[in-house]
Amino acid sequence: MWEKIEIYFFDIMGLLIPGLIFLTGIIFTTLFLISEEVISEIQSALKDIVLFKALFEFHKEILSHFWLIVVFYLVNAYLLGHVIKVISKVYYWMFRLIFDEFINKMVFFIYNWGVILVKKITNYLLSKKPNFTEYKSLDVFRFINEYFRMVKKFIIYNLKVVFVFKTEDYEKENKVLLVESMKMINKRFNTKFPEEWYSVYKLAKIIIYHESIKNMNDTFLAKYNFYRSMSFISFIQVLVLFICYLNPQYFNPYSNFIIVGLLIINFVFWYTFHEKFKRYFKLCGNETLVSIYYYLKSTEKA
Repeated sequence: MWEKIEIYFFDIMGLLIPGLIFLTGIIFTTLFLISEEVISEIQSALKDIVLFKALFEFHKEILSHFWLIVVFYLVNAYLLGHVIKVISKVYYWMFRLIFDEFINKMVFFIYNWGVILVKKITNYLLSKKPNFTEYKSLDVFRFINEYFRMVKKFIIYNLKVVFVFKTEDYEKENKVLLVESMKMINKRFNTKFPEEWYSVYKLAKIIIYHESIKNMNDTFLAKYNFYRSMSFISFIQVLVLFICYLNPQYFNPYSNFIIVGLLIINFVFWYTFHEKFKRYFKLCGNETLVSIYYYLKSTEKA
């Protein structure tokens, strides 16, 4: 019974809800910003299409079966959720190449080069003016030194948390659990299983399922899929709003103020879901690793 609930929970949270939010967000943004003239032009154009012409003519009959509209909306949202889930993976893979493999490395290179340059200049000044070393004992010098240390920490934190798209499979400190688990698995099943995380993860999932080991793995799995999709949706919303901002002629007179507000809101959402996706992705792998290690260790024969 609980397994079926978990499956439905994954479908609802990981697929249906992102699809609903994407459709609702796009429709809300369009209707909220678009001008009456553009709406009239769109209606005139749609009336020339046979399908939409019939919908306009029989709209009262269609609205009388409102539940059919709801079912149609939910089914399309569920299907769209699958598309969002797949594209969000490509989105993270692409941004990993852009940020993790290029921009972040370039920024660190420039930063390290700047640090070396500052050190050389400081050493030169100290060699020319030996009395300058006396200023090291001043509170101002210590304040500046501490301030720049905090700036450095802030920059590194944002590069690693905000602009890093690569995810960690599990806590680095638990690497020893992976090695020990592989030793026990190979010994118990008389095999030479590779020490590859994905292979270990799939084997662990099978053992956890068949042995009915209680853990939060499936919950974290549903959550990180949800947060990854929501991060992608927020990014798309920011992109759409930015395009709308550059084309004010199609929108109402107050659209620019509304768009700026929505841009800020969606950026905050992106930041939140981006951080939570990476955190729950690591939690999912960590939960699986700890669970399989605990099971193997507790059932190990003395």
